[in-house]
Amino acid sequence: MQILPRAPSERVARAVLLASIVVTSALSFAVVLSFAEPKAAHVVVACAIASLLAVVLTRPLVKANHASRVEGSLDRFECVALASSKSLFVAGLLAVVPRASIAHGLGVVALVYALGLVLIVVARDRARALFLRRVYENEHERLRIERDDDVCGYELLPPVVSGTITDAVIAHVEPTTTYRSSGGPRPIARVTKSLATMLARIDKRSRVAAALAGVLVMATPIVMTSPLWHPPQAPPIDVHSVEIPVAPTCADAAPYFSERIEALDGVGRATLLTHRDDPTIVEGDGVILLVTQTGELARDAMKSRALEVARSIPCTNKLALTVVDPTLRSFDLEAILIIDRGMDEATVAADANAEVREIFEPSARAIFNERVGFGATEKMLGYRVRYALRRVVGVRSVRLFVDGSDADPLLTPREFPRIASLKLHVTRE
Repeated sequence: MQILPRAPSERVARAVLLASIVVTSALSFAVVLSFAEPKAAHVVVACAIASLLAVVLTRPLVKANHASRVEGSLDRFECVALASSKSLFVAGLLAVVPRASIAHGLGVVALVYALGLVLIVVARDRARALFLRRVYENEHERLRIERDDDVCGYELLPPVVSGTITDAVIAHVEPTTTYRSSGGPRPIARVTKSLATMLARIDKRSRVAAALAGVLVMATPIVMTSPLWHPPQAPPIDVHSVEIPVAPTCADAAPYFSERIEALDGVGRATLLTHRDDPTIVEGDGVILLVTQTGELARDAMKSRALEVARSIPCTNKLALTVVDPTLRSFDLEAILIIDRGMDEATVAADANAEVREIFEPSARAIFNERVGFGATEKMLGYRVRYALRRVVGVRSVRLFVDGSDADPLLTPREFPRIASLKLHVTRE
C-alpha cells in the first residue's frame, strides 16, 4: 500500500465531497418541498428552509475537508468519507418522514452510498494499520522510522494520520548507493515514535466507522420496508362481499308516501294504510287516504294525481294501490281554562281558540309535529288539544271535554278528526 498517493487520493476525496454535497442537498430539498403547498409563497419559504437544512447537514463534511486539506494529511480520503457518511446517514433518515417517492428514493441512495464509504474507510484503515506495524517493526524493505531532528524541513512533510502531534518521520532508504542517490534516508511523511499512539488514532476511527456501518446495515432495510416508504393502499374490494343498498318495502315507506303526496297542490294531509294498519285491508293491497287543505274530501282529479305519484315511488314489494275517501269525524270540544291573575280573559280565550283550530287545519304545515292526523297514527287526540291549550300564555291549568267526556276518544284507522264546535270557558281561581 502506498502511503503518499497524493494525486489519486486528492481527486477521489474531491469526488466524494462533491457527490455527498449533491445527494445531501437534493435530499434536503426533496424532504422540505414535499410538505409545501403548490403556491409561490409556500415554495419560496420551503426553498429557504431547505437551503438552511442543506447547509447544516453539509457543514461537518466541508469542515473535515478543509481541515484535512490544510494539514495535507495522507488520510484525507478517510476523513472526508467518514464525515460524508455521517451527513448522508442523517439526511437519509429524514427521508422517511414525507410520503414523497423522490424523497424516499434519494434517502435509500444516501444510506447505501454512506454504507459504501464506511466500508471503504474500514478497509483502508485496517490496511494502513498493518502497513505501519510492518514499518515500525523494521519488516519493510525500504522504509524506516527516523527521528525528525535528523531531518531538515520535516515540518513541511504531510502526517500519515491527521490530528496527531508527530515526533518522527518515515524515511525511504535505498538498498544500494549509486551516483543517482547518496544512500541516506529520504523522509516522506511524519509519524510518532510510538506505534501505539498511531494505532490508537486509527483504531478510534475504525470503531466509529464500524459502528456507523452496523447502524446503516440495519437502517437501510428498515427505511426501504417502512410503512412510510410503502403508503397504505386501500384493500381490494370484494365484489361478492359488498352490500348493495336495497330500497325499503312499500309498506315500510308510508312516511315517504305521505311526504310525496302532500307536496301536490291542494293536498292537505295524506297517508298510506296497509294490512298492518287496518286488518280489513287485504295483504298486498294499499289504501291511500287524503284530505284537501280546506279539510274536505278530495275530488277525482286530485285522487288521480295522488295515485300516479304513489305508483312512481321507488320501493320494493309493490302494493295494489287505491285512493279511498277517509271518514271525516267531527268532535264537540269544550274546555275550562284557569288563567293567572292579571291576564285578560278575552285575550287568553282568543289565543286558545286560535291554537286549537290551528292543529286541526290540514294545511298548517308549520306545526307538522303537532297537527292532528288520521286514525291509524292519531293516538292522543285529547292530549294534543290539552297541550295546545296549556302553552297559551297565561293558562295555568286545563280541563278538556270531548263530546261531553273527559276521556280521550279512539279513532278508527280511516277516520280524520275535525272540529264541530269549540267552547272555551276562562276563569280565575
